[in-house]
Amino acid sequence: MLCARVRSAPSAPGPAAQQAGGPYKRTTYPICTGGTVVAVKYAGGVMTITDTLISYGKFARYKDVQRVFPLADGQAIVAAGGEHSDFQQLLHFLEELADEDFNRDDGYKLGAAEYYNYIRAVMYNHRSKMNPLWNDVVVGGLKDGKPFLGTVDLIGTQYEEDFLATGFGGYIVTPILRSRWQPGMDEGEARALLEDCMRVLFYRHCTALNRVHLAKVAAD
Repeated sequence: MLCARVRSAPSAPGPAAQQAGGPYKRTTYPICTGGTVVAVKYAGGVMTITDTLISYGKFARYKDVQRVFPLADGQAIVAAGGEHSDFQQLLHFLEELADEDFNRDDGYKLGAAEYYNYIRAVMYNHRSKMNPLWNDVVVGGLKDGKPFLGTVDLIGTQYEEDFLATGFGGYIVTPILRSRWQPGMDEGEARALLEDCMRVLFYRHCTALNRVHLAKVAAD
């Protein structure tokens, strides 16, 4: 959807002014997209896995793209599926927040829960402006020494869970997570579960790849 910029001139801008300012576009359909993010809690931490593919439509265009990043000096991680340019914009916002937190130097450091709620506010703000960031975002880390895992979608809906799978691939691997995830499972079991989920996605999902990035946040 195209929208003309509102100007403070007393009369409507002419063709030359419109050309100089130009119309701006809203994201109405994602173009370059990342696939499913899968994450689980385990005894003492959180683990997340993504593949490295960014698809142009259904074309496997970029095959070595990082989609999971550290936050809070490694005490949290963020990953996302959906429009990759929107995720890059969100990462820019998070970098600015991290710089503000560092410069404040008040003895308090933002953690996974704070970044999670900030992302929720950003997503809801963009949605309210009819210009959503077209992503499903997963944030993991530690909160009060316990594993924390939450997700936020493109309209700002958020919830916390013991295991998560975003996007269309979530319909494929959520039954696997429900049947195999156990409270208190160790790191090796969590990794094996995530790898099995990505293996099934590679077989069953047309925009999945057999190259993955795995990240964890542990209490130790």
